[in-house]
Amino acid sequence: MSIDWLLDLQKSLEFGKEFFAVQGVGKGVWIISRDKEALISQAKSLADAKGFPITVYKLIPLSESVTGCVYLVPTKVEESVHRGEPNIQWSLVETKDAAELIRDLSQGPSPYFGALEVITVNPSNNPSSQKP
Repeated sequence: MSIDWLLDLQKSLEFGKEFFAVQGVGKGVWIISRDKEALISQAKSLADAKGFPITVYKLIPLSESVTGCVYLVPTKVEESVHRGEPNIQWSLVETKDAAELIRDLSQGPSPYFGALEVITVNPSNNPSSQKP
């Protein structure tokens, strides 16, 4: 179930495992992985395809959120799709209050995560290719 996946992600972050996130192709689609380099590569492809910068974020537990971080919030949690992959729609918001208001409550309060900018990747036709 997708909610179980979210709870596992929350526990993993609390135990110090690193996860990164990048916006996917569709609306509300985010790719979450432990492989930062793979997500940077994905961000380059997306930036070239969409024609605007794409940011890769490091996810952190709420207890470690600091001023200036944003929040990645599951806004729609549905049953897992084929192969047991989670089926979650996400939003990126600037405040905890906003996160509390928009998070999915259909299966109980879903956890959400702090997100710190790691790198912003510009489209390759842009002379300044990356901003750390």
